[in-house]
Amino acid sequence: MIVNFPSNDPAAAILTQLRNRMEELDSIYEKLEVSHGLLNTLEQFASTAERDYDTCLTQYANLVGAENLEAEMLHYSQNTKAVHDGDLTWHLEWENNDED
Repeated sequence: MIVNFPSNDPAAAILTQLRNRMEELDSIYEKLEVSHGLLNTLEQFASTAERDYDTCLTQYANLVGAENLEAEMLHYSQNTKAVHDGDLTWHLEWENNDED
């Protein structure tokens, strides 16, 4: 069995640190790649759910009138925009994009 004694070679010590950090970075990059894939999948699910939500909201607005939609409902719609009224006031507007 060979026992490595501590070396006074600073380059060898730094090389060891570099190799360890390379392994650590490779591990982090692998996790980032997996996370990006998951995030992309979740964004696609969210986009589909928002599209379905807007379809349902449009049907509801056609029955009760867009002016009767609850403000909270507008937060989830891709068809909602914030409109600046002046100074510090804003309001939400919903556009029925299915009207052609």
